[in-house]
Formats: sequence, structure tokens, C-alpha cells
Amino acid sequence: MKKNVIFLSCLMAAVVIGCNTGDEDESAQDPEGTIALDMASSSERIDNTISIVDGNFTGALFATVGKVKGLTAVSSIPPTGWANKLAVEEGYGYIAYSPSEKTYWRMFASMYDAIGSRAIIKFQRPFIGSEKEMKLQNNAAITLVGTEPQNIEFANSTLFPFSWSFENTDYNWCYASYSRSDENAPYNSTRIYASNNSELAPRECTLVLKSDIGKDVKIKIVQAANEVEPVLSLNKSGIEAVAAAKNYPVEVTSNGAWKADSDASWCTLTGASGEGNGTLTVKVKANTGTDERDATITVTSGTLS
Repeated sequence: MKKNVIFLSCLMAAVVIGCNTGDEDESAQDPEGTIALDMASSSERIDNTISIVDGNFTGALFATVGKVKGLTAVSSIPPTGWANKLAVEEGYGYIAYSPSEKTYWRMFASMYDAIGSRAIIKFQRPFIGSEKEMKLQNNAAITLVGTEPQNIEFANSTLFPFSWSFENTDYNWCYASYSRSDENAPYNSTRIYASNNSELAPRECTLVLKSDIGKDVKIKIVQAANEVEPVLSLNKSGIEAVAAAKNYPVEVTSNGAWKADSDASWCTLTGASGEGNGTLTVKVKANTGTDERDATITVTSGTLS
């Protein structure tokens, strides 16, 4: 007897349904301003900056705070452990930082399916961390010697966003920039620079550090005086002026900044200040009276006159 055997091919459709299998506390309320983004492809970006490529966060600097119960549990900004890409793991909390914008995000991987290349990321920006006030290692004062720069370091145990400005915009000799010990880490200090001080006396300016935590901190910056032995001399110790109006040049020899003043209105000065060697012109008006008159010209440079 012949038997007809019929083979039936059955196609099975495998359906992968993404769900939260992590330890997120569903009863915990997310922080105000939280956004949940379904990042089903690398084209999905957090604030047009952060994306997931090959299972890694990219587009900023990243640090993980480990496995947490939700976004609220991401509460501080770690000072170490930063990288320019970091693996996405479900149930883990992260901090992201943009060096160009100097701002932080806190993030939580609510769901991550590596096979399906899908993730649901909860995030909040801006994030300032848990610090309550700025603490400095420099005791709110900096002394600069010459043009050697110095860093203003924070003593806080975690990071936070900050900015700086000078109290007076007239300071044209003192400068500041953001600084960091590692190019793959957030900015965590301020670097102070100064141009050469040719004055024979110290000079000061005030830097103001600003943040959303606590009060602004003012830092006095003092640059030491020129350490070169000061020199100041004139090629004339006196002028015998004629009755007619006339100008009298006086050569000034100095290795620092100097200025000159006259105590009489009929005796005026041009080129009355300078730095280094220069020429001071004494302009004497005509004396139409019958009495002699005197004027005193004082040239000073630092403590010398």
C-alpha cells in the first residue's frame, strides 16, 4: 500500500514585547520636568544631543551611578568615572554633561532591549545635583606672581554646574577660563590668568563664581607688584622759564609705569604718564605780571617720586 505523506511547514512568528523588567519603583513620582523618550533608533536624540549607537550613549560625556529605582534616585553628579560613551543598561542611572553648553542631564534607562535596539530613557535637564553650597580649596583668595596662572579648585565631594564673571568689567589685565583635569570629564575648576604687572605696586580684582546652589562666591585675586628694583630719574632737576610762553621737554627714565602732576594752572603737562622711558613736556604760559612765580612738578612711579 502506498502512503501519501504530506509535510506541513508551519511558520512561527516571534514577537518580542518590550517591557520594564528592571527594578524601577513605579510608585515613585518622577521629578518635575521629566521626559520619557522612546529611542527606537539612533536618529532619536535627547535634546538633539544624546543618542544611542551600538548600545552606547554618545554625543556628550557620561557617568553612571549604578542600578537605581528610578530617575529620582539619580541625585548627585559623580566627580570621576566619566567617558565619552557608555553602555546602556536597563535599570541604571546616568549623568550626562555637555562641555559646550556646560549643562547636565540626569537619565534613567527605564527599558532597554539590545536585540530590538529599543530603549526608553527618562531624563531631566537642567540638573544641578545635590550640593547645597560652593566650597573652595583656595580660601576665597588667590595671589598671582607674574603671569603664572592658577586654578580655583572646589572642595565639594560631587560636581555641579557653575559659571563665573568679574565684578568690574574695567579689569583688563585679569582673565579666567573653565578648566578640568581630564578632557573626558566635566569642567570642575576655574583657571586664572594675568598679564604682566609693570606697576611697582600690587593690583586686585574680584571674580564672582555663580551657581544654582547656594550663594555666589567672591574671590579676591591679587597680583604681586613688579619685582624689579624700581628706577625713576629725570634729566632736569629744575627749569628756569623765561617770561614768554614756551615748552620745555623733560626726559623720564623708568622701568615701570609713571605719572606727572603740576600744582599750578599756568604750568601744564603733556605726555603726563607713561611706562618705561618717555618724554614729558612742560608747557609754561607767558607771565604778564611783574613778579616771579613758581610751580612744582611731581613725577611718581610706585613709591618713588
